[in-house]
Amino acid sequence: MRFLYIEDHPINAKLMRGFVESIWGLDLDVAETAEEGLARIGETDYDLVFIDINLPGKSGLDVIHVIRGNDNLKGLPLIVVSADTTRSLVSEVHNLGVAYLSKPIDALRLQTMTEEALLKSGTLH
Repeated sequence: MRFLYIEDHPINAKLMRGFVESIWGLDLDVAETAEEGLARIGETDYDLVFIDINLPGKSGLDVIHVIRGNDNLKGLPLIVVSADTTRSLVSEVHNLGVAYLSKPIDALRLQTMTEEALLKSGTLH
């Protein structure tokens, strides 16, 4: 399996790398901007993408809209990982069919949400 994390803060990316490595034994790809993340998604078949909302340039919501608007990527599991827990944002993310994990990251919640997303997409059986 391959996971991507679109996150502009190196410390957050490092923490997520540690979680992904310890839980699934995988190396985590990281993109620092929405544009870089979308380019990587176009080049690589990812099984799941974690997305921060507050990114330089395009936002995480912009990334979600691009992915959901692409017929080839509509089924790609996405999980927003953000410290912004305003009710309107969380609601908007859920209305787009995307899971929402708040920071600081709880490892058990991360594992559960990721497994649910992968099961729903058919990646895990």
